Amino acid sequence: MDIENIKVQIRSFKQALIDAELYLLGHEYRKFKRFPEACCVLTSQLLARFLVRNYPELELRVVHGETPEGMWHYWVEHKGEVFDITMAQHGIEAEDVIWSESLWHQKCHVLETWLVEHDFNDVCEGADSASAQALENGYKLIMSKLNL
Repeated sequence: MDIENIKVQIRSFKQALIDAELYLLGHEYRKFKRFPEACCVLTSQLLARFLVRNYPELELRVVHGETPEGMWHYWVEHKGEVFDITMAQHGIEAEDVIWSESLWHQKCHVLETWLVEHDFNDVCEGADSASAQALENGYKLIMSKLNL
């Protein structure tokens, strides 16, 4: 497995996500107008599917954690390695974490984790919700913008 290539693909995925203007798809994606602000729930779902569909050998999970300051955040992990492309938002203001053991994430209290499967499931996390079909539609739009 070429980790450097995976990192490049994740950066390309993030740019495609931005270029896709997901907020035009409807209510589920309304927050993406200010990406990455408050977009970690759905972004973690979309990124996790991108990874599992391209690298099925990875043991991926979406993690819901709480910072020491009480803020909730979501990211993707593979055996302790973190993938988080929504770090540059208010309250965190850090660089993206891609395939790294992150001290910031280690300080978070894990509230819940989900194993990542090939297909989307409905998501309902606080103020963020999307049907499996809405997530698939967003994913397809991102893939149409992806240049690898």
